[in-house]
Amino acid sequence: MTTTVEQPSGNPQAPQRPGGAAPTPPGLRERVSAFLMSHVRQSGMVVALVAIVALFQIWTSGILLKPSAIKGLNARSAEAFVRFRKLSE
Repeated sequence: MTTTVEQPSGNPQAPQRPGGAAPTPPGLRERVSAFLMSHVRQSGMVVALVAIVALFQIWTSGILLKPSAIKGLNARSAEAFVRFRKLSE
């Protein structure tokens, strides 16, 4: 007597939809949402920073993000860093 065993078709780990189509991978929105929910504290800080920058951009009539303003902030930060390093030596 011979017995035949049918092999399941397709990937056995992948759940099948009613129509037989494989599930689609999560889209960008789902991945970003999952990342933000798993890093709530960090993403909250980023949202707050963006809100503060937007608020000051509106209050200063667009001066905040001009290249000369960014250059000045960078130069002052570098000067403060150098002074701090000299004090700590």
